[in-house]
Amino acid sequence: MRDFDEYLRESIGRTSQDTIANRERLARMDNQLEKWQLELNKARRARAEAEAKKGAAEDLRKKELAKPEQERCAQCIAELNQEMATYDILITQLKVEIADLECQIENRVKEYNIRMQERVRFGEQVQSLNEGWSRFNNSLDELQRALSKVN
Repeated sequence: MRDFDEYLRESIGRTSQDTIANRERLARMDNQLEKWQLELNKARRARAEAEAKKGAAEDLRKKELAKPEQERCAQCIAELNQEMATYDILITQLKVEIADLECQIENRVKEYNIRMQERVRFGEQVQSLNEGWSRFNNSLDELQRALSKVN
């Protein structure tokens, strides 16, 4: 999602800036949406940290395995394997959480877009009705002028 935001912000111009501005505006108006976006950012940071820690544990395990057989610490390798497995589970959970939050955010944004389209249609109907009444009033005024000339 962050890459997508950067792509929108920096690659395709004005429309993308409008899209991002609209999402930020919606987040300010909708507390739940803002909460989901904060949770999404927090989950992304946690995932990045977990991946970094897993990578560090993997590097330590590789260093330990690179040692001669007699100097290896079997308990250390087992602990590192366990730590990496724990991080794998955490990363998987965070991926699911991130996907869920992204889905919830997208659904909420779509919901707002549908409401906005309905409001635009209603506004167009009101404007059309106002224009109709204006034409009607103009015709009435012309009719009154014509009648006053006859009298």
